[in-house]
Amino acid sequence: MKIVALHTDFRIYWVARLDALRTYLYDRDIELYVVEIAGEGSPYSFSKRSVSDLDFHWDILYPGEKIEDIDRSDIRSAVFRKLDSIQPEVVIAGAIAFPSGASATAWAKKNNKKVIIFDDAKIEDVQRNFIVNFVKQRIYNGADAMLYPAEEWAATGAFWKFPKSRLFYGVDVVDNKFWQQNIITNLELPEHYFLSVGRQIPKKNFMGILEAYDRYRTVRKDAYKLLLIGEGSERHAIEEYIEKKKLQDDIYLFPFLQQQELIPIYHNAEAFIIASKCDETWGLVINEAMASGLPVIASDRCGAARTLIRDGVNGYLFSPMDNSELTQKMSSFHDLSEQERFDMKKASLAIIDKWGLERFCIAAYDAVQYVLSSNNRKLTLLDKMFIKIWKGRYRPI
Repeated sequence: MKIVALHTDFRIYWVARLDALRTYLYDRDIELYVVEIAGEGSPYSFSKRSVSDLDFHWDILYPGEKIEDIDRSDIRSAVFRKLDSIQPEVVIAGAIAFPSGASATAWAKKNNKKVIIFDDAKIEDVQRNFIVNFVKQRIYNGADAMLYPAEEWAATGAFWKFPKSRLFYGVDVVDNKFWQQNIITNLELPEHYFLSVGRQIPKKNFMGILEAYDRYRTVRKDAYKLLLIGEGSERHAIEEYIEKKKLQDDIYLFPFLQQQELIPIYHNAEAFIIASKCDETWGLVINEAMASGLPVIASDRCGAARTLIRDGVNGYLFSPMDNSELTQKMSSFHDLSEQERFDMKKASLAIIDKWGLERFCIAAYDAVQYVLSSNNRKLTLLDKMFIKIWKGRYRPI
């Protein structure tokens, strides 16, 4: 039996997930094919990856192009041709808002095959009007199952009229063992520091971290340093703020680093900070930090926050709308005893242990088994019309 994983692109975390899934399915006499639409672009284009040494059926339909530069009708045709040539029984695809999910659903319904959609957006995270929701519901009616991050997404599945039996959980995982490697760095790192990693764009709220840190530093003579890793449209503003507040000796800036380079930086940090204001549907850097044994001080707007962070146990939650609250959490962590910080680190490792690659493999396999044994969902003429018409869209962020 053949399964296809289809999305805009499979970067950064996906290679490890799909490699693990390929092995997991192979042991169960299922062959996995991977299809990416575009080979360039993506918010994670900085990530260097190689699948050449993996035993994969891995194809990129437009290897030298960004998806926003490709006509959606051309994408639909290319996806259909590729799926026609493979003839999978099940397609596992990205959200129906994107060309991958839209095309996968249309192909599956046309060919009497099954489609599983993976997504990590909660219904409350994205504001839509009635018309958009109406159309989206018609297309969702063509999906046979949903693959979400965790049980907290059950209400979102219910909103889109998926019974609990069609919901599976485990999409947002990282390779925990990778982050637990013992690697030495040549970088000069301070003895004690808070760490934050991500794209330096407004919604990630790095300016909020800077303001909170500045207040923390003024009241703590023995304040930890702050390491910020990443790049983006706010990089210049970040540098200006550091200069204006004379924080050059306290804040270390690094560009995007490859995952291998990040491992020792995580391991030597005291705690991790993520302060996103919005649109952080999960926040996989939280997984990375916890797999590295770090307590996490997390914005409560991150999708992973209430699932992975136990307030006061392996970190703290705060509102990103109140920078003074983040300052207080930094100070609270600073005041912990060495044993209390060690206990937080142990708690992070214990919690994230259940969020490794196997979680994703089991969820995907269970979803495949379910849809293959379930009856096709009944579609109205209106459902079929919108599934045929909608080709998805992609807006770079």
